[in-house]
Amino acid sequence: LGGMCPDGFDHDNFIPRVEPTGKPGCTYSYGKAEVIRLDDLVGITKQQCQGGGNCKDWLHFRHNCTDSKLKRMFALDGSIKTVDYCVEYDIHPKCMANCDLPDCKALIESGAVVYLGLPFWNGRCDPRANVRRTEQVAAAFLIPGALTSHMLMETSVLESGAACPRSRGTGFSCAPDIAGRSGPFCTRFWSGACQQCWIPGVRHDPSPAFKPWCPFDIFNATGYDDREDFPTPDCKSNNASDGCCLYAGTCDGSTSPDLAPLNDDGLALVASKRNTADMEAFIRRALVGTAAAGNAEAMRWAAYFAWEPGPIDRSLADVLRELEVFASGRGALPSPARHNMVSHIGASPGEVESATRHNGCYEVNVSFFPLDMDGTVGTIALSPDSCQKRCAAKAGCKHFSFLQEVGDSAGSCHLQDLFALPRLASPGYTSGPYTCWNEIEDRSGLIQRAHMTIVPSSFECFESGSVYSPAIDGGQFFIAPGNGSDEHAVLQCQRTCRENVFCEHFFFASPSRLCTLVAAAATRMSNLTGTISGPPQCRKNKKAFSELFKQSPSLEHRLGRSGLCQGAVIFALALSLLMGAVGLCRVSPARFWEPHYLFFVPMPNRGRPMEFEGSDDEFEALVPELEAPIHA
Repeated sequence: LGGMCPDGFDHDNFIPRVEPTGKPGCTYSYGKAEVIRLDDLVGITKQQCQGGGNCKDWLHFRHNCTDSKLKRMFALDGSIKTVDYCVEYDIHPKCMANCDLPDCKALIESGAVVYLGLPFWNGRCDPRANVRRTEQVAAAFLIPGALTSHMLMETSVLESGAACPRSRGTGFSCAPDIAGRSGPFCTRFWSGACQQCWIPGVRHDPSPAFKPWCPFDIFNATGYDDREDFPTPDCKSNNASDGCCLYAGTCDGSTSPDLAPLNDDGLALVASKRNTADMEAFIRRALVGTAAAGNAEAMRWAAYFAWEPGPIDRSLADVLRELEVFASGRGALPSPARHNMVSHIGASPGEVESATRHNGCYEVNVSFFPLDMDGTVGTIALSPDSCQKRCAAKAGCKHFSFLQEVGDSAGSCHLQDLFALPRLASPGYTSGPYTCWNEIEDRSGLIQRAHMTIVPSSFECFESGSVYSPAIDGGQFFIAPGNGSDEHAVLQCQRTCRENVFCEHFFFASPSRLCTLVAAAATRMSNLTGTISGPPQCRKNKKAFSELFKQSPSLEHRLGRSGLCQGAVIFALALSLLMGAVGLCRVSPARFWEPHYLFFVPMPNRGRPMEFEGSDDEFEALVPELEAPIHA
């Protein structure tokens, strides 16, 4: 089973400190994230709306945009009709279901209108346009090299990634079964995760070759730089348009934009240099005397999209045709400008001021889920401050989530309890604790956890959103509402786990108040709302179990140094059950290093583990008493 690793969310770094192991309960971790609004990315907030100024969001645009060209959509018969609202995007009915349908392809080739709405979405059926949209998203996230070198990932992420595992003979192999074949290889270039890729134009390999094609530097990547294990591919030709020789360095012809032949091979040779200026010089040679050569912006973008990190799958004629589309205005050109999409998205100036005033007490673009704690509903509030006051006045409230209404000074206020989980990428939301940490005069007995969550210090080792399975026999029971608050019920669940010799973890579910005890071999699952889990004991200031035996060498000698704790458990249990004697031992070998200990007491609680909570001096005075029956 999957799940987020323990401490898998790193709110201080983009690259999380915890590395996933792939084992149950630790298949992913993540660092802090930025958020961009789709409304900003696609250009909705650049459109003019009635009343003056730009549109604020999609709904505002829908009902108030002033551009009449956006008040059109396709009828079912493919004709264009006028509507009384603005349309972000629409596509011709012949292409709506599948861009590869013959009728759709014929329509596109005819030059008819296929797309309506904002220019950003033009070309849904064009893979090239989809690449451009992907790079614009990367540029909005400030990825270095987006829209200049086709980079979709932070360089630091790529450099920090380990070599992709070879996994030969599996369904996700990252190494060819036969050396010199087309693949599969694996690269982290596109997403940071290992993805399979192939090399085109390899002799004896299937045609057409599998895709996607590997970046040119695949053989320089960690793990593929051993030429004995990974020789350069056996290419079927030295023609650059076949792709293979570009990896092997055996192509015929020059890569110079001034000398490369004006054909598909020349295009592939120049493209392998991965340089927009060189590609622009090459294209201008092929366009001498044409009008398109005079459109500098269209030329720059056509040259940029004419090369890729790996071999290109297009002809010189395709490149010139795309330049013509850009120059005519029929294709939307990417905007390299960074929109104001990241910090304080959807927040009013008052919200930003409030977040600053509280020195990090509030988080913008973060909410908690479930949105409304049991017994509450969303209400209208004037500000995050007033929403926080409502949370402080509500028993059990630990967080609030305030959503600013567009065009209104007020917003909706939602309250969450201890069991809610943070939800990142929540544009328009401001969230925070029931009170700010720096405004609490007496913090004794309290701790602050991630996302400003304030909990009792007794919760220091608890984790929200995780459960374990399976439960031990008889290890599930409900805690009645009359037995105190949810916080008290969680501690009662932990205490019950501590008193059970087989319990290694517990989890408590709300609102059912179900307590579940599990053993050491249980599987952990995470990101489940309404749950809190933890070990039997959090405290870390007690003497380790191993020190007990330093004070009783004779007992240690009799039990033996190998399997010490298991022997002590058997010995103490036997004495306590058969003779009513007292036995000292840490009852769970899997946790024997934890700094606390248990002892068995005589009849009538024979065999029941109890915790000692005295000082070190008190414990040392107690040891002879506890050992006396054993030595006797």
